[in-house]
Amino acid sequence: MADNATKGIVEIRCETWLDFLTEVEKRRSTRGAFYRGHREACWRTESTLLRETRRHLLHSHPDWNDQQLGNVLQRKETSNGGKVMQSYASHFEEREGTELTDRRLFMMGRHQGLLTPFVDWTRSPFIAAFFGAVEVVELLEQNSGRDFAILQVSSWLFPFELDNRTCDNEQLKRHALQVNAAYFGNQRGIAQRGVATYLHPQTDIESFVLEVAAESDTYDQALLKFIIPHSRSEDALNNLHRMNINYVTLFPDPYGLAKQANLNLYMHLEGMGNWMKPPGFETLMPANDNG
Repeated sequence: MADNATKGIVEIRCETWLDFLTEVEKRRSTRGAFYRGHREACWRTESTLLRETRRHLLHSHPDWNDQQLGNVLQRKETSNGGKVMQSYASHFEEREGTELTDRRLFMMGRHQGLLTPFVDWTRSPFIAAFFGAVEVVELLEQNSGRDFAILQVSSWLFPFELDNRTCDNEQLKRHALQVNAAYFGNQRGIAQRGVATYLHPQTDIESFVLEVAAESDTYDQALLKFIIPHSRSEDALNNLHRMNINYVTLFPDPYGLAKQANLNLYMHLEGMGNWMKPPGFETLMPANDNG
C-alpha cells in the first residue's frame, strides 16, 4: 500500500481487496462522507450532463484547446440541462398527470439514464466498491493491468459556497449542494443509500476539491481515492456478495434480477443457483408417478 497526496486529494494504493478493507476502516471519516466507484481509476468525477456536453463540443470543434473549451462549457451545459429537463418534464407530466420540481425530476430520471447535472454517490464504501468492480468483470477486463477506484469525499463540502475566478478571470461564486435520494422515494436510490451532489457552475469534483483546498487547510484531504487493480475485482464481488451487496439488493426490481442472472455467466456466486439438478433429485421425483 502506498499514498500519493496533493493538497485536497489523497490517492491510496491497495494491492489487494483486504488492503482496501483495512484502509477504509483505518480512514473512517468522523465528519461524514460520500462514496463512489469508478471502473477506471483515471476517470474524472463529473455529471453525465457535463460529460456529454464536453463530448459534443469536442466533436463539433476538434481543434479547440482547453481554454477555448472552458470558455463555453459551463454556459453550454446549463443550456443543455434546460433542454433535457423541458423534454423530460413534459413527457412525465403527460404520462403521470402530475408536476414535479426540477430537482425531483432529475433525481428520478438519473436512475433511468437521464442526463442530469447531478453526480451519484452512496453513503456506503462497499456499495461504491460494487459499482467500481462489477463492470470490470462484465467486460472481462480482470487482466487489463489497469485499476478501478473507490472515491471518498467529505460531506462537509455539500452544501458549500466558494468565491473563485473563472478561466477568463471573472468573479465566480460556486455553489455546492446535496440531494438525498431517499427523500424522493426512489427505490433504487434508497437501496443504494444514494445521495447526489450538484455544483453550479458545473465542474468536476476533483477541480472543485482543489479549489476548496487552496482556500483552507481544513480540506487538505477532502477527497480520498482508493485504487485497486482490476485483477482484484472478482475478490471484491465475492466478498461483497457475502455482505448481501449485489444487483438483486441494489436494484430491487426486475432489472436487478436480470443483471444478477447475467453476472452469473462470469462468476459463480454462492447461493445464486445453477442449471443442474442436485444429486439424488431423480429419486425424489419419480419419472412415472401415477399416484
